[in-house]
Amino acid sequence: MLERYAKNPPEFSVLVFLFNGTIKTSEKGFLKVLAEHDFIFEAKALKEVSLVNWITQYADLHKKKIARVDAEFLLSLVGENRGMLEMQLEKIFASLGEKNEITFKEIEANVVSTKEYSIFNLQDAIGARKKTEAVKIAFQILEKDGIILLLAMLNKYFTSLMQIPEMLEQKLPEQMIARVVGTHPYYLKNFVAARKLFSDAKLLEISKVLFDSDVAVKSTSADHKTILLLLLQTIFSE
Repeated sequence: MLERYAKNPPEFSVLVFLFNGTIKTSEKGFLKVLAEHDFIFEAKALKEVSLVNWITQYADLHKKKIARVDAEFLLSLVGENRGMLEMQLEKIFASLGEKNEITFKEIEANVVSTKEYSIFNLQDAIGARKKTEAVKIAFQILEKDGIILLLAMLNKYFTSLMQIPEMLEQKLPEQMIARVVGTHPYYLKNFVAARKLFSDAKLLEISKVLFDSDVAVKSTSADHKTILLLLLQTIFSE
């Protein structure tokens, strides 16, 4: 029945099928007929790079400009839900009035992070040596995203801290350094300040504990909260 309909649909009719999943093949049945008539559309979920492009294009469509680094910052706050990104952009557009440029300050003033406590909050707490706050944030991220992601992001953070002295010595532009460490140029000063608190020996010690924690998570039944607490104890120990 559907195959016959797909071959010759009435001009006045509109019929939409939504399938949330993967179609293994469209080489037979009514799916083949739909494909032959270009009636199949695949809406792929956009990932980070594509979403940054989408943000800049959406801003252009509304006669607004946003720098790529600021689009990346917006994405880091809101996450990869395009509906939420659109809603936050509309909020920013309304606050801009006659201005046509979306800057870091507009984003910071108008966008509330939809990620609750994020890895950025945890990094700030670690960099400011606020142990109690860091433990609170880390446990919320653990409950929400799991320990594997948390360990990966902490490893990236401390690896970035290791790289900072060399990049500063080379007098690289701040925007380039910020891109390497994975932050907005506005927050680079927090990374530089945090680096001064950790000696090379301490960073190597933390790296070893991060590695041991990752091995423990993937090869033993050790409690993830205990693993995280031991890691944080190492990070904050003198």
